[in-house]
Amino acid sequence: MTTAIPLPLTFKLPDGWQPVPPKQVGMAANTFVAVHPASANGFTANITVAEQDRSDDATLPQLADESVQRLESVTTNVTIQNRTEVGSPEAPGLTQILRLSADGLSLIQCQFFMSLVDEHNADRHVVVELTLTATNDQFPDLVGDFQTFVSSVRLDTGE
Repeated sequence: MTTAIPLPLTFKLPDGWQPVPPKQVGMAANTFVAVHPASANGFTANITVAEQDRSDDATLPQLADESVQRLESVTTNVTIQNRTEVGSPEAPGLTQILRLSADGLSLIQCQFFMSLVDEHNADRHVVVELTLTATNDQFPDLVGDFQTFVSSVRLDTGE
């Protein structure tokens, strides 16, 4: 599967996950969304992919803080359970696990941020945010799928 928002990415969804139109689930049109229908029991677990062009020098921890602030503006009780920088200077990444409450549900969000540089324009910096949102009960069964998904994400070079 490939997206083109704003840099083309390629990835493989694990078995049991289905893409849905982002507007169908209240997300921005430039967001990729997949749901896990088998998990639906009051809440359907989902994976989202969002990209943003960044011309500033914001660090991945600062971008992760921005994500927390966005969540705090629409939900309650957002807490950072864990945050870890990963990767290398050439391919930096950051993962964080958040706990939050939404519509009376206790949810976990596992977020992975990666910083990419457009190979055709070295001044163009794109941050990709990959997110798994699940209930406390769903999370242990689906986090492995998310890790598999994250490891499959690449820039689509057309090769």
